[in-house]
Amino acid sequence: MSAEWANICNHGKPVEDEKMKKNRITICPRSGQIYVTTGVSPWMMKVMKWGALGVLLLVWSCSVSYKLDGASINYDLVKTIQIRDFPNRAPLVYPPLSQVFDRALRDRYIEQTRLKAVSNNADINLEGEITGYDISNTAITADAYASKTRLTITVKVRYINNKNPKENVDQSFSAFQEYDSTKSLDEVQDQLIKLITTDLVDMIFNATVANW
Repeated sequence: MSAEWANICNHGKPVEDEKMKKNRITICPRSGQIYVTTGVSPWMMKVMKWGALGVLLLVWSCSVSYKLDGASINYDLVKTIQIRDFPNRAPLVYPPLSQVFDRALRDRYIEQTRLKAVSNNADINLEGEITGYDISNTAITADAYASKTRLTITVKVRYINNKNPKENVDQSFSAFQEYDSTKSLDEVQDQLIKLITTDLVDMIFNATVANW
């Protein structure tokens, strides 16, 4: 019993019988008021507090793992995805590009989400085409020669969430890499398209399922 409560009771000892002690019932002899305590010891209160903290940490860790796969997806609502091939419809066509891009895009969604790839009736459809493969000169030197050349790839993406159309995306994405103009495109082309594809896939993934 607290000192404050004892003072309220005119410094008298509380009236308790054995049955009341078991039930944690105390009567103030001064006012006649009845006080009911929880019957939980301080040690047990600490155990309960730490237990509650553990539950909160568990809930928090689950919510974090929901994000750590790289995506913010309601897996109760969407479970499958269909990723179609992206045909190369750029004015300048480099044949290996489509295969490199398609593989990288599929790998990202399959490896970094829990969505199952299907060939039809998917909850999410991802499709589009490669629309640009452009070469331009940059970093012109004082003698009017370009010291750098830029390769830019553009893709048109249509992301359709059949369960939640508000999340649909219809957008073009572009990424580029530069290389020394003293080198020919044939020398660096394969390496460049891998780097550019990685950047494009990052942008598409973030714009569709990552919500970053």
